[in-house]
Amino acid sequence: MSDATKQLTADEVYDRLMEIEFCQTHPEEWRNQVAKDLNVLVGRATYEIETSNDVSDKDLAAAVLRIVERVAEFENIERKKSE
Repeated sequence: MSDATKQLTADEVYDRLMEIEFCQTHPEEWRNQVAKDLNVLVGRATYEIETSNDVSDKDLAAAVLRIVERVAEFENIERKKSE
């Protein structure tokens, strides 16, 4: 089963969200805005898990992860390079 269709645990979702940060230095300004918006979504999802971590927060985080990864791939939004 591929990562795209595999059901992730709440811990796996959180770990993947923590690894995501999108670069905001694309040549096109609209890509930078999309990257900024995706970073906001990831940040909010991780905050919800870290603060209350109830079932709805876990569901939200999983949805955010799926959507953020798909949008980033579709729009060619690059992740920040690890240092």
